Amino acid sequence: FELPTSVIAIVTSRTHITLDAVIPLTALSKPESTAFIAHQVSLKVIAITPQATEQLYQHTGGVPAAMVYALGQVAAGYNIPQVLPRITLQASDYCKYYLKGTVDSLADRPAHRVLNALALFSSVAYATAISEVAELTESDVSESLAQLQQFAFIHPTTTQNGLSFSMLPLTREYILSQLPANKEQSARIRWSRWYQHWLASYRKLNWREWHDYSPIDDCWEHVQSVVEWCIATDRYQDFGELWQGLRGYTHLRGYWHERLTWLEWWLKVAQQKQDALCTIQALRDLSWSLTLMGGPEQFAQAKRYLDQAWDQRHHTGFAFQQDLATEIAVLYLFQNHCTQVRPWLTTAHKQLA
Repeated sequence: FELPTSVIAIVTSRTHITLDAVIPLTALSKPESTAFIAHQVSLKVIAITPQATEQLYQHTGGVPAAMVYALGQVAAGYNIPQVLPRITLQASDYCKYYLKGTVDSLADRPAHRVLNALALFSSVAYATAISEVAELTESDVSESLAQLQQFAFIHPTTTQNGLSFSMLPLTREYILSQLPANKEQSARIRWSRWYQHWLASYRKLNWREWHDYSPIDDCWEHVQSVVEWCIATDRYQDFGELWQGLRGYTHLRGYWHERLTWLEWWLKVAQQKQDALCTIQALRDLSWSLTLMGGPEQFAQAKRYLDQAWDQRHHTGFAFQQDLATEIAVLYLFQNHCTQVRPWLTTAHKQLA
């Protein structure tokens, strides 16, 4: 403030400070990052492939310093697949200089717990979800989010479902690498349960009818991560809860690969546990997906699943058996086996008596 008016001063700070003019520096966009990488490659007289350029951008999230650090490692003789994991190591120069000191300054404070919670979300997260995972009050979370924004650790985004928050991939990987395994496990259990509660309202809907699933669209990447984590850690009951809220969504959005992969795992575990109801549910959902996919191999596999489900129908009620008989009729209709359709429709009708 004491400088002559003819002198221009530029103050750089990780923490946001209020001055007459503020120029916020954010991560580069993909086109900007591609041009920046090309310029650095030229300066360092090295060569990388277009695929490596894409990997570098995705891993760094467009942070110039991280890209410069990575390309410096390439100039020293490493290749991109070797360099990328090294960036987020606690001992790396990048983490020591850009992350470690600031993260360590938050230790044992609510902001650190919020940072750990947000790192579990692969893209954006809402304050209510962060509050649940971090086990903090909404006021503590709100104050912590404001503080983390000052440090440029997180970025607010406005979606149709309200304000959400995200962090750069490098920051997320570093935070997760520092999170003790037992604390991460506990946080991920709360993370999974929050999504179970959030999806509970969709369980009450007729999953074959059209509903507004736009809220799930905004969080689909997160939901996938939660389901995949439940499968990877054998959380069978949690998966079952999540699936009941996702049957209609994955059906109407045509996520056939996810449906088949997840349901095959569920069926296998249900059979091992001799869980008759879940076994029949998995058989039925698998057969319906395969029927709609419409290929000869899919029809044959759908028939096998439906036969197994029908053989075990005594574990279910009349409404379930009616739907199952109707779905068998639909399969025959799709195969143009019209003589088989009416008997199964008659069987379905009898369940109403």
